[in-house]
Amino acid sequence: RARLIEILTEQSPPGPNPAQGPKLIVDEPSNLGSRVAEAVAVCSRKAIAARGSFCIAIAGGSLVKMLGSMASLEGIEWEKWHVAWVDERCVPHDHAESNYGGALSAWLSKVKIPASQIYPIKNGGEGGGLPAAQAAADEYEERLKAVGALPRDSAGLPVFDLLLLGFGPDGHICSLFPGHPLLGDQSGRWILPIGDSPKPPPERITLSLGAVNAARAVVL
Repeated sequence: RARLIEILTEQSPPGPNPAQGPKLIVDEPSNLGSRVAEAVAVCSRKAIAARGSFCIAIAGGSLVKMLGSMASLEGIEWEKWHVAWVDERCVPHDHAESNYGGALSAWLSKVKIPASQIYPIKNGGEGGGLPAAQAAADEYEERLKAVGALPRDSAGLPVFDLLLLGFGPDGHICSLFPGHPLLGDQSGRWILPIGDSPKPPPERITLSLGAVNAARAVVL
């Protein structure tokens, strides 16, 4: 079946129902990684030309397998990239379930993004329940708010140049699961904790839906 990547353009207004942007149809699943890499490259060049830096937040899971294609991109000013995560499992960085660990192995270890511009969540927290996830979310939001290259919108939410999201079989993005109370969060928080994820491990942190909608562009 054809794979669909929807890219929300910079002209799309923020909010819960952003205007649909152009669609890229990839007929062969084997080409998906390279086509995603091309879309990311275009976004990075536009952002750097306009603002001098590129702020991207990425997912994990099956998406990590595609990130290796990004290491082969040519003409990329990696030193101007800032990399965060749209969600993360509260596990050690060397754990098999760590989104950061997967990205490091597949991509980040192969490109020259300064370590100071890569923002993994605090190491550990597995088995600590909601209190551990809350502590991780608080620390991560505070650290992202200190990133000078990451602007905020009028509501104080982060405006990432690009979010690279996976799409779960149950319809979840980030660690925002269908029917979960976090979907209705109106706190203005950037990062939310989850201690009862339907998928293990249960302790996670995630971008809020408001922060997702504030991004300039999304590849889903």
